[in-house]
Amino acid sequence: MPLFLGSRASLASQLGFEDAIFPELAVSGRALALGGAYISKVDDSSAPFYNPAGLGSVRDIKFHLSNLHAETNMGWMKVATGGKITDAITNLPTALTMVGQMKNLKSKPGNTTSTRYQFIPNITARFFSVGALFSRKTRMRVKSTNDTDVCATKCVEFADRTDFGLYGSMNLSLFGGIIKGGATATYLTRNELDGTSDVSGSDIGATNDFNTAIGEGNYKKGSALIITGGAKLTLPISWLPIFSATIHNAIGKNFETTRRAGPPDKIKTSIDVGFSVTPKIGSKTRMSIEVNYKDLTNQHKVIVESEEKPLPVIRRVLVGVELDFSRSFFLRFGYGDSYGTAGLGFKSKTVDFDLTTYSVNPEPSDQNFRGDEDRRISLSLSTGFGF
Repeated sequence: MPLFLGSRASLASQLGFEDAIFPELAVSGRALALGGAYISKVDDSSAPFYNPAGLGSVRDIKFHLSNLHAETNMGWMKVATGGKITDAITNLPTALTMVGQMKNLKSKPGNTTSTRYQFIPNITARFFSVGALFSRKTRMRVKSTNDTDVCATKCVEFADRTDFGLYGSMNLSLFGGIIKGGATATYLTRNELDGTSDVSGSDIGATNDFNTAIGEGNYKKGSALIITGGAKLTLPISWLPIFSATIHNAIGKNFETTRRAGPPDKIKTSIDVGFSVTPKIGSKTRMSIEVNYKDLTNQHKVIVESEEKPLPVIRRVLVGVELDFSRSFFLRFGYGDSYGTAGLGFKSKTVDFDLTTYSVNPEPSDQNFRGDEDRRISLSLSTGFGF
């Protein structure tokens, strides 16, 4: 339902988020570098969100005191740091806010900004994990329009989502670890807004309209108990082939709210399946190859030429390759959402570090389902101690 702000309507934008390809409540830099193909080989603190059965492969008990993930995209970097050095000094701090991004985009149309900040302190060990989740992601762009019912000449489209809550995850391994199963319970509170605002006029008028559009009363907020379930079958033969499956929002809970704006959209009950092998290519070097297929039951749809269609196969097939050197240094490559991904990582008893680049296909524009590439860069850093 449109929200009337001033003399114009604020409608839902077409931006949204890539929940079909990345349905996890929290992301892993390692997984993103592997194209998102990570439900079979997951063996760290991200297992509660990718596949809780992966907790059965965790090696040590670890207290992740500062489990941070930050990312942005090339569009944000262009509006925040592009142009003259003097402009970059002014634009960079303002681009950290939604109003600042809107102003920068208005002067530099044709870009889409995307940011994500994530903080997940936790305790993870073999068979269990408990922790807290905080995640915020924002997307924005300015578009010219002829629809004067919404905007005179120029609109800003925006999507903003904040998730927070506590979670607990358990794993059960049978037959010496050949069969693993697990589940994660997250009491999730989501605060979400997806809308459009007129920025055609002066900077003062555009800012006032935008501030009204992103007012707290317009956000949809609700809480729900979200269950993530997972299973793995590991064959005890050469290369250790693994078959896996993950179900998101397994019990189909809706968000509950008392807000006038209503609850956020229900998290779809989707199923991902995967397969991996791990050939040993040296005395201290291993290779992992994994293929995932997202949304097996076609819960997520895309709009192409005004027609609702299932997500195309080219976007649902994810592939990842990881080279592991002495379990300390990692090179990763992948294919996710029809684009290439890459990353490098370092791991010790006290520090985990991952630097990743990946892309999403936010707006399929034709029958080939290829829109403008949204290239992103992420950095993940976890410090703590283990034994």
